[in-house]
Amino acid sequence: VSLSAPRFGFDAGAKNIRVLGSAVVRSSGFSGGRIANLAAAETSIRRAVAQAEGEAGMTVEEVLVTGQFPGLLAETFAARLGAQETLLKEDIDAISIAAGDYCTKAQRKLLHIFMAAGESDDAGTATAESSSAEETDVTAISMPLKGARQIASCLARSLLTVRGYIAGPIASALAVTNALERSAGVLVVDMGAQSTGYVLF
Repeated sequence: VSLSAPRFGFDAGAKNIRVLGSAVVRSSGFSGGRIANLAAAETSIRRAVAQAEGEAGMTVEEVLVTGQFPGLLAETFAARLGAQETLLKEDIDAISIAAGDYCTKAQRKLLHIFMAAGESDDAGTATAESSSAEETDVTAISMPLKGARQIASCLARSLLTVRGYIAGPIASALAVTNALERSAGVLVVDMGAQSTGYVLF
């Protein structure tokens, strides 16, 4: 995938993404979203990447990983804003750092942050309009750190570096909804062969 947007985030937009190569291979080594056999999973990944690289005519070094990760968790918090009572870039940065620290202490990997006035990616950046409330709702989506490390280790054996993780239900929801639908409220159910995920905006 070629990305012409300045960064990967929820605002990247389809017009900034161009598919250069793709591949579909028989999955092995996975069970219920978990890596059950490291060697078999590595073989599947190598085959898929090799086919996509051949189609794209280039070598892949970094990957964005998405899936129905076991142990996905969404937690909601209330963040109190400063004296200005508006959601500023400084507030977004502070909230992202606090959420990251919270997840680290709980042995979890922070994947996404959603705020009442904007959306943030796991790099701690966000686009948000000002909010006039004293508090803003924050939803942090995370996965067990052990699972993230296992995936990174498996990909490293294929000389691939994980650039980031995207919760599968989130990726599906963003692909089939627009900002207006998410703002109004929508339930997206992502049905798979061995696992089913859902996202409620």
